[in-house]
Amino acid sequence: MGSVRVESKQKTCRQDGQHPQKSIRSLALLSCWRGHFTLASESSVIANYPTVEIPLEGSPYRSVIVVVSLLILGGLLQQGIRRSLAQRDSESTNFEQLRKAVALEPGNAEYWDLLGRFQELDFEHPDFNAAIQYFQRAVQLSPRNSAYWIDLSSAYETAGDAPHAQQALDTARSVYPASAEVVWEYGNYLLRQGDFDAGLAQIGQSIRIDPTLLPLAISRSWRANQDVNQLLDHMLPVDIDAYFQALDFFAAIHEADAGMAVWRRILALQKTFPLSRSFPFIDELIRQDRTAETREVWRDAVARSGPVSMGGASSLVWDGTFDQDFANGGLGWRVTDLVGVSREFDTKIFVSAPRSLRIDFGGATNIDLWEPSQFVPVEPNRTYRFQCSLRTDVISTESGVRFAVFDPQHAGMPDLLTPSLTGTNEWTTQTGTITAGPQTHFLEICVRRRPSRLFENRLSGTAWVDDVSLYPVETPAGASDK
Repeated sequence: MGSVRVESKQKTCRQDGQHPQKSIRSLALLSCWRGHFTLASESSVIANYPTVEIPLEGSPYRSVIVVVSLLILGGLLQQGIRRSLAQRDSESTNFEQLRKAVALEPGNAEYWDLLGRFQELDFEHPDFNAAIQYFQRAVQLSPRNSAYWIDLSSAYETAGDAPHAQQALDTARSVYPASAEVVWEYGNYLLRQGDFDAGLAQIGQSIRIDPTLLPLAISRSWRANQDVNQLLDHMLPVDIDAYFQALDFFAAIHEADAGMAVWRRILALQKTFPLSRSFPFIDELIRQDRTAETREVWRDAVARSGPVSMGGASSLVWDGTFDQDFANGGLGWRVTDLVGVSREFDTKIFVSAPRSLRIDFGGATNIDLWEPSQFVPVEPNRTYRFQCSLRTDVISTESGVRFAVFDPQHAGMPDLLTPSLTGTNEWTTQTGTITAGPQTHFLEICVRRRPSRLFENRLSGTAWVDDVSLYPVETPAGASDK
């Protein structure tokens, strides 16, 4: 073995007439004289660095260094293996494997927390006291981890120990007061304790921290306390997007009354919004046969999003002259993409300016056509007069184009079918009457074509539609004139 070269510093005091290798400074330096440090007024020698060689050949320390190095390496290897085994065991769903992970790494708070959750969520053999002990060990090892305090609070609450559950949550809040998760858990805890105002306020705060919690917050809060005004006053932010998410939630669970309360809050904001935002709620109102609310919501939504086109002073049909593009929802015209069918607005051929609806059939299918369609609110037992204008050009097969008017929600009610137009026809006005049944609150109007029974049954040609209207007859059906 060679030798190790070690650089050492040898401090040397300046002596008259002697000038070893120097380091010159232009400012005042410390110099050494008679064992005292004084300010030097001229350049001084600071240090020089001779080389010192320490030979290790035959040194008794050589064996010690090797042994110590091997011991350290072995310890690190053992620690790595132990951690790897513990990590593997912690990922198991077996309780004994989790206990092995804790035994291998007793200082790992996460493993104690996993063990506690396993005990708490074991539906067959839950042991809440054991879970509390495991969670307590986790917070002892990692007292700044709010998630462990939340788990401890949950275990206390499940065991019926509300004071300690509150105390653990308070600690979690002090550890991480800006955490959406902590505020969320605290709000839900207050809801479970029956403190709805405070609980909703906390959940509202969590939403402001993390807006992605809003859908879940609406669901949880409604499940805890079905008071929509309390939810609106104490939890939901005064924000149009938050209100529409609440409106969609109530539409999905068929709570029209709660939805109407949210809708009025939306209108109170005095903001514009796309007409389509109202469609899910309007569909639910239609499903529940609530004509008055449907008209109200549709009228308000149109006023906030665009102009109204009714096609006639007293017609109940929305945009019967096709002046506007398809609304595709609400009380407007609805269409879908159909194979072999194309639609456009024709500004050259029409009855009422500025345009009509043109429908081209490409001869690809024997189509069963039910659109464009529209829902129209009506009164039960009342008679209505329907009118439309149709024009066709070389419509093939014996089954042509017509209009249908019917009750979409109550089977067996009377319906109206206009004459089927095939071949080529100039503008033809078609009329008819229909009486709503005792349960009828909505009529559906649509362009209709039944599938052909012929062998050559694919529909081709063009149809034009304009001036669609529905008028109530003055005297309701069954009533006597006076």
